[in-house]
Parts: sequence; structure tokens; C-alpha cells
Amino acid sequence: MMAAEQGGQRLDSLNGRRFVFAGDRFTVNSGRGEVRGIIPSREIQGGFKLEAASPKRIDLNGENWRLQGVYVLDGKELRICLAEADEQSRPVELLSKAGSTQLLIVLQPK
Repeated sequence: MMAAEQGGQRLDSLNGRRFVFAGDRFTVNSGRGEVRGIIPSREIQGGFKLEAASPKRIDLNGENWRLQGVYVLDGKELRICLAEADEQSRPVELLSKAGSTQLLIVLQPK
């Protein structure tokens, strides 16, 4: 199950998409919806790196792109806030405020 927000507004464009993390790799399946500059409609795959900073950091990397974010894992719920691809600054909190392009994703296992 996934919920998403951008600019402080709920997004339905990622409904039906799946994020899979295995080892040091991740996959997001293809789907009709996308989030411009962050999640395309095509399938994406790459590596990911976690850092135990405060807040905890996550980097998603593909061949020609990088997404920087912050995350929290609370029980079985994973919350990730991502900046646009190749953005120089990383989000500093797990929020998607009005006027922001940051993407907040809440993932729960099925």
C-alpha cells in the first residue's frame, strides 16, 4: 500500500505502483501515473544507500540520475521524502509543504 503527497496535496498518480527494496537495489514498477522530475511512468531500477544521520538519509541512484531524500521506518511503515532528480539540496524533514516539489511517500507491506 502506498500514499503520496506533493506540494501539500495528496497524489493519486502513483496508485498501483510498487516500490521493492532488496539487498542494495530497488525497483519501482511501471504504471500510468508519474511525478514529474521524480518518478517517471516507466519502470525504474537502481541502487540505494542509507545513512544513519539525523534525519536518516536515503539516496536512490540510477545510471543517469540521483534522488536524495530522508526517511523513517516506524514498525512496518516506511516514509520517504524525496527531492527532484539531481536536486542539489536534500529535504530536511518528512513533509510535503504547499509550493514544494518534494514528494512524500508512505509505504506499507501488502
